[in-house]
Formats: sequence, structure tokens, C-alpha cells
Amino acid sequence: MIKTVFFDLDNTLYDFDLFHEVGMNAVLGYIKEHLGMKKKDARALIDTCTKGLYERLGENSSAPHNRLIRFQTMLEAGSFPIFPHAKAMAEIYWKSMIEASVPYDGIIEFLTEIKAAGLKVGIATNMTSYVQFIKLDHLGVSPYVDYVITSELCGYEKPDPHFFAYCLETADCLSSECVMIGDSVEYDIKGAQAVGIRGILYTRGKEAKKSDKAISDMTLKNYADADLDTLFK
Repeated sequence: MIKTVFFDLDNTLYDFDLFHEVGMNAVLGYIKEHLGMKKKDARALIDTCTKGLYERLGENSSAPHNRLIRFQTMLEAGSFPIFPHAKAMAEIYWKSMIEASVPYDGIIEFLTEIKAAGLKVGIATNMTSYVQFIKLDHLGVSPYVDYVITSELCGYEKPDPHFFAYCLETADCLSSECVMIGDSVEYDIKGAQAVGIRGILYTRGKEAKKSDKAISDMTLKNYADADLDTLFK
């Protein structure tokens, strides 16, 4: 019997890819205005520095998710002063990105059904906690959430099995009593399945690939079409 439903956040509750670009465009505009660097060159330098952070800090570090750190390393690499720019860039990115973000159609209704059925709701996300809490509030889903597990909190990144073991420990339930809903086969589905949690792939309105369907326990195309009896039986 299912007791807890865990959701990924980014690209599962809202379109992160779309609104990330809103935030990045705002930052690149700031860089061009205040540092005189072309947007294309600034974007390439940020991407290079972010990749370097992951290589240096390792797969289970949540620090590279921190935009302040990303922008600080970019400024250092470009021989620009970090004050006041690193903090200003991080604030501009998150303010622009979060204010533009809207939840996926049907997610609020779906969460309402889940809670009405007496189930707990958890968030399982690779990110820093503070920003994810702000997102959950902005998207209007925080009233439905019982647990928030971030990689920063537990010290492991999805798909590490320790991450999902921590989810089970927090929810105080067996793997057979949980499901994980997420958009990534690699991070959400395989990671959850590694500890016995059923993985439901959210396909963001698209038809699931045959290979993804074969790996996932189930797929979900739209929240409006979700049927609790089928998903959580």
C-alpha cells in the first residue's frame, strides 16, 4: 500500500528549462551592461566554470548548484571583481527565473487528490534547500508538501541510493510504500528503483520513448490525466 509520493521538482512540477533561460538572459544582460562582455562569451565562460566545479567537487556535492558560486568562479576566471557582481548576478538570476515560473497544468489538482487520499507528499531534488523552498512557495505547492529532501540536506545527489534511502528514512516507510515521480530516467527512475521504490516517469506532455518505457515502472504524460488508482495501486 502506497503511503508517500515523492516528486522531483525541476522539470517535474514546472518547466525548469524554460524559466532557467529567463534567468540566464537577465544575468547575461547584466554582464554585458556592467562588465562589457558579450552575452555569447559570458554564457560560454559560465558553462565552462560550472563544468569545472562539478569536476573538482565531485558527483555528490550540491555546491555547484549554487548560482553565487557559479558566478563567482566565472568572474574570477574572467579577471572581473567579484564584488558587487557575484551577489548581484545570483539575485538577478533567481528573481527573474522564479518570478516567471508557473506550475505545470494539473499539478495542483493532482496534489489535492493525493492529499485527499490520505497520502504524504515529499519533494526529492538535487539542489540547495533555500532556493527550492522559495520555488515551492511561489509555485503554490508548498501547502501540499510534507517532506523536502534536497541533495544539500542529505549529502548525496540523485541517483545515489543513499539519497533515496534518506527519503525512506524521512518518510518512515518501506520502499514498497513509496513511489517516485520525476522527469529523468537516470536520476529519478533508476535511482529510486535501486532501493526498491517504484519509479513513475513524467514525460512532460510527450510520448515516452520505448527505451524509457521499458525501464520505468509506469509513465505519466499529463497530470490532468493522472489516475490515482492506476498509479498507486
